[in-house]
Amino acid sequence: MVITPAASDASLFIYKDRDSVTYLLLYIDDIILTASYSDILCHIIVRLSLEFMMTDLRALHHFLGISVTHSSN
Repeated sequence: MVITPAASDASLFIYKDRDSVTYLLLYIDDIILTASYSDILCHIIVRLSLEFMMTDLRALHHFLGISVTHSSN
């Protein structure tokens, strides 16, 4: 598994595999993780949990004072 740092932001990491893409945004001790498919998202959460103590807070609602709204688009 190769995760590439984004050129635009040192705290953003991107993982691409065939038709799926995953984004991991890391800020101090907070992580936003999203993926195009839920199975790859679950797989990455499990892999990270094996390496680090983590708490999965599920759906994102707020991050750094920003309110988040989910949509199917």
